[in-house]
Amino acid sequence: MAIDSKLRGRDLVKMKIADVTASGQIKERASVLQSKTQKPVRFEISEGTRASVAKWIEDELMIGSEYLWLEVCCKVQSICVRADYVVITLMPLRIPT
Repeated sequence: MAIDSKLRGRDLVKMKIADVTASGQIKERASVLQSKTQKPVRFEISEGTRASVAKWIEDELMIGSEYLWLEVCCKVQSICVRADYVVITLMPLRIPT
């Protein structure tokens, strides 16, 4: 998702499931409001990313979650760049197979 969206880390970790889904499907294109510029950024979500995100949000850990990146956004109010890096690099290891 980070590569597809080119969002800043702090905007990436604040993404909600509703930002990337519609009618139970992962959107081909999404729009997120950047916190720094307060401008919307539209981006395409590649087929591979859509498949990974679909598996991720179906995981039992995500049940009831509003945020796409559960651990960071639900537990931490302010996020540092290093925490963004950890979420981005570890996320693919947690996708259920």
